[in-house]
Amino acid sequence: MRVCPKCFSLFADQERCPQDDVPTAHDTEVLVGLNLGPYIVRSMVSEGGMGVVYVGEHPTLGRHVAIKVLRPELSLRDDIVERFIQEARAVNTIGHTNIVNIYDFGRTPFGTFYIVMELLEGRTLRALLDSAGPQPLDRVRFVVEGIGAALSAAHRKGFLHRDVKPENVMVGHRGGMEYVKLLDFGIAKLLTRGNTTASSGTMGTPQYMSPEQLDGAKLDQRSDIFSFGCVIYELLTGQVPFPGGSQAGVRQAQLTRQPPPPSICRRDVSISPRVDEAVLCAIALGADDRHQTMKELLEAFGEGFDATLQERGRPPRQAGQPKISWKVFAISGAFAVLLGAIVALVTLLVVKDSNVEVTATDAGAKAADAGAKAASERPRKPGKQPLQDAVELAKRRITQAVDDRERAGVAVSAIDDVGARELSWALQAALRHRDTKLRERVVSALEALGKPSGDVQAQLLKLANNTANQASIRAAAVLARHGDRAHLQRLRDWHARGQEKTKRRTLCELAYFDPEMRKEAFELWHRARSRLVRRGLFRCLEVPHRAGYGPATKQLERRLSAKSLSVKLRAARILGEKLSTQRLRKSFSVTTPGSQEQARALGLLAQRGDQHSAQNLVDCLGQVSVLATVRAQCAIELGRLKAKGVLGSQRQTQAVRQELLEVLRDENTAQESPDLALKAAVALIVFAKK
Repeated sequence: MRVCPKCFSLFADQERCPQDDVPTAHDTEVLVGLNLGPYIVRSMVSEGGMGVVYVGEHPTLGRHVAIKVLRPELSLRDDIVERFIQEARAVNTIGHTNIVNIYDFGRTPFGTFYIVMELLEGRTLRALLDSAGPQPLDRVRFVVEGIGAALSAAHRKGFLHRDVKPENVMVGHRGGMEYVKLLDFGIAKLLTRGNTTASSGTMGTPQYMSPEQLDGAKLDQRSDIFSFGCVIYELLTGQVPFPGGSQAGVRQAQLTRQPPPPSICRRDVSISPRVDEAVLCAIALGADDRHQTMKELLEAFGEGFDATLQERGRPPRQAGQPKISWKVFAISGAFAVLLGAIVALVTLLVVKDSNVEVTATDAGAKAADAGAKAASERPRKPGKQPLQDAVELAKRRITQAVDDRERAGVAVSAIDDVGARELSWALQAALRHRDTKLRERVVSALEALGKPSGDVQAQLLKLANNTANQASIRAAAVLARHGDRAHLQRLRDWHARGQEKTKRRTLCELAYFDPEMRKEAFELWHRARSRLVRRGLFRCLEVPHRAGYGPATKQLERRLSAKSLSVKLRAARILGEKLSTQRLRKSFSVTTPGSQEQARALGLLAQRGDQHSAQNLVDCLGQVSVLATVRAQCAIELGRLKAKGVLGSQRQTQAVRQELLEVLRDENTAQESPDLALKAAVALIVFAKK
């Protein structure tokens, strides 16, 4: 279709706009140079049957994005528009590092719909298969792990992809690391309460569609497992298991053809029969005969891959372990040879000057051998013993900080931010200090870890049986929330007989149990005359919100529009999962961590699957030029991501662990930036856990 560049009216084939009397242009050309939301459309990348993809740029942030624009004629069809909107909704609901991110959604000046998404630079599996045929086994496993994790996350959130195929998988490199992304949730479908969904026709690609999808029957996650199994089969063999030019042809092949095992089709490499079993099970015609969950498929394939490595005389590779490209070895080897030559020359000059008879050939050979050895050892992971030694050092650093009254607060805050149970021992140790404010923070951190264990409960009981103060009140409240009626009554007694401060503190805690007190606590916050006082009374919003008091929740949501980033962060942390990902991204438009608060904001975004935010935290941690306080907070945020299991790839985890090891072992950092060293120690405890 054609568009008037002045009034943006649409025409079928009219060369001039009758209203403005200017030449019309093709709809794919008009958008270049225009703004779509905050992004400027820079150039067109590709054009397909449903729409056009452009490169866009945020003029302030400099971030480049892909903008997918639906064709004008298709924007008139409600079913197509629903598919387009469904893609944005599904991706944002799932929020996974191996699914392409979607940042925004809107309409162009001439009314067509668009979505703004992560710009990927790489090749689809279809392009790789077409150019090279069957893929190397290491790449197959890398793709299986990444896309399997993405589909597993989608299934947990109740979504079926329904169009898993090589064209919808992108492999590329970013920051020296390979990544794999699942694309196009345009025909994804939300599961109903019965855990099935009507197929709504037979949308999809026939060669990768399950028998039940081809038959128009109800679908569940096992249909995606079948499609993914077909992709794995093609990656291993270079051919689809059930060929056919149409839906009927593919269905006929499913009924009449038994696909040979991948080990029979692939003669250039040895494939274990256990891989055959895993793949053939995934593409079984009966849904009940397949792997029932994506987790089962990944475990079966992983065991088969390990068996393949053992049969080839190689140790099993850990799931997600990064591959090192031959280019890295080539560059490392070249560097080693160059280094050897330089050392040889220097050695020759020194020896000649000191009248010692050593030939340059001997010196060069020794130096080259040393350089080659260093290059061969460079890609290896640190051994277990160095990591164990670093963990012991980290524990000593944390213990020293907790024992020091002036440093204990920093340690407690860091552990609270990370939220890992394996550090509860340090929190319990901090309770020995008599500082009531510190004790209150410790109790708050222990509460965030969940139901207290026996040792923790004993310490809380001891603390709650003291006279009323902020620490004992919080301890009694934690016990009461876990069913201790005696301490609930103790809170009520303190509230009835205590002084003004005690009444206010107990009111906030009792609001969890008493609807009338929720209203009273909320009004106490609302009556505060200054912002500073209101910040001090955040607990009067937090507890009623956790008890389901709507007005408190609405006020917390309003805090997301505050000018103060720290206020917004606190509100977002309290709202937690009740805060939508879209609202979270709208409230925190942070790209680089220039302050501790900005690092915290990136951490919140990364928890919702924003890979860019997670990578920015990783990059910041490794930059010596960044303020030590900011690097320290990045370490803590990455520790929180690891504790929650949302950090992303194994490569990213290893990169962070290595950076934390370097920070921890650096004595200059320990002396000049003790907070950075301490927070790196806290984060390393989490990253050392498998």
